[in-house]
Amino acid sequence: MMKSLNEVRLIGNVGSEPTIQFTLAGHKVARFSLATGEEWRDTASGELRKKTAWHSVVARKKVADVAEKYCTRGSLLFVGGKLETQEYTDAEGNRRMATQVVADEIIALNATERLTKSDDADDDRLPF
Repeated sequence: MMKSLNEVRLIGNVGSEPTIQFTLAGHKVARFSLATGEEWRDTASGELRKKTAWHSVVARKKVADVAEKYCTRGSLLFVGGKLETQEYTDAEGNRRMATQVVADEIIALNATERLTKSDDADDDRLPF
């Protein structure tokens, strides 16, 4: 059987403050949107063009703690994780699919402190 890979790495700006929920088992879940963009120069007109893509991000357990504490609207983040697609039925009875990024790592890029899934690891750095 052929091996497969489901890995996502994004750098972008937080679009909305995380919403916090809890599972029936009591685990924290944080959801927020992340904007990524690209720029290019139109070859015909020479104009600079921009395109923004919005991503739905969900973080669970300890990663949700990081999202809740440090993700603020506009902050620049690295988000690493995987894609997860869920099927649901909307209010009109139509079957829909939604894809989200399940984060297993969040790094705040515009903060003085870097935050990751290994946030609780010992810090062996010297203070100079």
